[in-house]
Amino acid sequence: PPAAEGGDFGGAVADRRKVMEQAIRKEVENAINQARGQMGKDPESVIQALELKKEAAENSIAVYLDAIRQRNENTRERFLIQLKPSIDADLLEAETDREAAGRKVRLLAAHAAMRLAGRGHNETFIEIGSYRGFVINVTVSTLDDSNQPIPQLFFRVGSEILLVSAETEVGVSRSMDIRLNALENMLEDARERVRVAEAKIQAALTEMNRPWDHEQKYLELEEK
Repeated sequence: PPAAEGGDFGGAVADRRKVMEQAIRKEVENAINQARGQMGKDPESVIQALELKKEAAENSIAVYLDAIRQRNENTRERFLIQLKPSIDADLLEAETDREAAGRKVRLLAAHAAMRLAGRGHNETFIEIGSYRGFVINVTVSTLDDSNQPIPQLFFRVGSEILLVSAETEVGVSRSMDIRLNALENMLEDARERVRVAEAKIQAALTEMNRPWDHEQKYLELEEK
């Protein structure tokens, strides 16, 4: 019956949450005791490290929210990508056919890779266009069996790099969509990192207020 299935699911979720909370408490307990065992190291440094992780995750949330807004504002009903006619061009030209766009992207990427791999060039990447509000960049990932540079497409989202596959002409734009459509998942992952960090901080505060089994031995060693 649906009600029973729902109850089973709810119970399973609660069980997983309980297991995760127990794992967090154990991890924090070990970290606190390890810090206490290292002479001269303040257990509060464990909390400070957790707070830094929480802050980093919170910053990521702000970046992802802004990226999602940017993507949504620049997403049209029909396919549209803007590309340079050549890697040295300043203007962008619109392309509405996915396969034609894939051919142009792969050609621009190949030219950009050759430029980047050449002597006397200090650039690490070259911009070749724009898609759904994000600049399309090209860098060199490695060399193939013929010692030719292999281009790597990517988007920048804050300080993160979203790699894009360019193996096929049709697959280029599809890969771009997959990466940009995954921003919500990245946002949820960041929110989960905040929740875990908060739980660990609370567990660490509780653990620090508990008596330490090896405290007397540590104090004796400190006096020597």
